[in-house]
Amino acid sequence: MRLLELDSYSMENDRTFLKSIEEHVKDPYIRERLINRLEWYMVMANRCQCFYYMSACMGIVMPTLILLLNSIPGNMLSDGMRQLCITALSGLSGIVGGLSGIFGWHENMIRYRSNAERLKSETSFYMLGVGNYRDRKQRDQMFLNALEDLSLKENQMWQKEESSHSSYRQEQGGRRRPNG
Repeated sequence: MRLLELDSYSMENDRTFLKSIEEHVKDPYIRERLINRLEWYMVMANRCQCFYYMSACMGIVMPTLILLLNSIPGNMLSDGMRQLCITALSGLSGIVGGLSGIFGWHENMIRYRSNAERLKSETSFYMLGVGNYRDRKQRDQMFLNALEDLSLKENQMWQKEESSHSSYRQEQGGRRRPNG
């Protein structure tokens, strides 16, 4: 078995799983709702992963380029050009680091991927008819309830996080800044 086949987070595995939903989930409402939600989580996880990896790579490459620029002899690169390049790279590095912190690409990548994996796990139980889904008469309703529970938990988590950010902002807004 190749190592890539063990990677449960690959886009190909995600596509394969979505195809299996199309084949095995007969109820059109459940199928459409499930595919839409899973696709959204998968796309968002992959997008955040891409932004996170790009920002992390830039955070490694740019300081290294600054070190290399500092080591170039003066007869090969003028001091003015060196300073301009170093300033530009430093500024860009700060911007990328700040954006990564503000948008939380790493945390969101993990959050979206975990939600996708939870949905995939619950869907697998549903499609196989195991666990809570053994009773054919009740399984569709139980699955819809499980999907709603997952959505509710996720929304509560986002609300909790947002309220902690807004209370922090209110706390910071009420403080006086020290005189410079």
